[in-house]
Amino acid sequence: MNLARVHLKQFGCALELDQHQWIIVDKPTDLNGKEVVLARSSRYHNPRFNWREIVRRFGRQAVFVGTESEWQEFCREFGPVDYHKCADLLEVARAIAGVKLFVGNQSCPYAIAEGLKQNAILEVFQKVPNCVFPRPNAWQVNSTPFQIPRLESLTNAYRPREISQQKCET
Repeated sequence: MNLARVHLKQFGCALELDQHQWIIVDKPTDLNGKEVVLARSSRYHNPRFNWREIVRRFGRQAVFVGTESEWQEFCREFGPVDYHKCADLLEVARAIAGVKLFVGNQSCPYAIAEGLKQNAILEVFQKVPNCVFPRPNAWQVNSTPFQIPRLESLTNAYRPREISQQKCET
């Protein structure tokens, strides 16, 4: 059960609500032609996820969001990627909403991408895979190789929608 369903169940809500967008941002950020946002926190890593291939495929078209130390560690391990400094999580959400693809591990930026229902590739933490949301434009990767989507085949998935005000039984 993913983390959203744990909370939905606790409050007596329909579990299927996790399939609907629950985050809307006011102004997606234009990242000067960059079409991919990468994020990788210091926890919840999967050694079988091929970040080097992600950087090879998308590095020139990508920015990294997260702390500066996370970015520096990422670049040391996998190769250079531009850094996009965000002052707060709203700026992270705007950056993710403004691109075609998000790639990250089980972390706050991935939760934002999931809430936006953005095209996403998830580095699944095999010991606790609680961020898996089956949907057509998300790829949950336990191990590689896997079929990496081509950017040309993706559209910017983020489209603001009115969030349902469905009430939950408590």
